[in-house]
Amino acid sequence: EIDLYPNLTVKECLVYMGGLSGVSTNDLEQRITYYLEKTSLTEHQKKKMRQLSGGMKRRVGLIQALLNNPDFLIIDEPTTGLDPEERIRIRNLLVDFSKDRTVLFSTHVVEDLAATCTQL
Repeated sequence: EIDLYPNLTVKECLVYMGGLSGVSTNDLEQRITYYLEKTSLTEHQKKKMRQLSGGMKRRVGLIQALLNNPDFLIIDEPTTGLDPEERIRIRNLLVDFSKDRTVLFSTHVVEDLAATCTQL
């Protein structure tokens, strides 16, 4: 389970992690807003990290990994603990993200691979 700074709010945690990654303040604000919306966490951005479910923490961890727009992203079991609707959202987000970069996706859920990957 991801356990990022339990006393910070979701947004505070993402601002801090994005700052550590060297993302400019203007870009960071736009990216956080975009990814919170894409992961259905906008309404939870003021909650403390310790108040989140395991699935929500996993989504925050994914946002954190996406904030600096890496050219190569390695993700392990990104949809574990998510309900079916959220799994689809995350898969779609990863497909969009991978249009001009490489995403190495590790999972045992064959459905996620079939719905997401162009190369296996």
